[in-house]
Amino acid sequence: MKNEKTFEKQFEQGLEKLMTHPLFMESMSILLNLNSYRRIFFKESLSKLWKTLELPNKHDQEKTLFLMAELQHKIMKLERELESAKNLKSKALQEDSPMEPLINFEHPSLSQRKYKRAPLKV
Repeated sequence: MKNEKTFEKQFEQGLEKLMTHPLFMESMSILLNLNSYRRIFFKESLSKLWKTLELPNKHDQEKTLFLMAELQHKIMKLERELESAKNLKSKALQEDSPMEPLINFEHPSLSQRKYKRAPLKV
């Protein structure tokens, strides 16, 4: 029992000396920096690979999803406008009042032609 406690104490002291030693701290710092550089290099390499293969990366996917959401919103807006126009038309038909066209396609000069059309030759 006593041997175990003394072993634990000595082991803890030795580990603390090792962990606080300047050379160990410096080597761990280098190791962590290299690991972060490796991760950055790996992510950039994958991104270049996706672009080379013409596959969409995360940014491209997010941009596409945003544009699709915008299009969906516009379609829903147009559907609502179409539905309201249909409702107005059906109300006008139910009231038996003739709907006046918003745009008059008949030009007054077309109804009063000066020249007669020539008959078609067959």
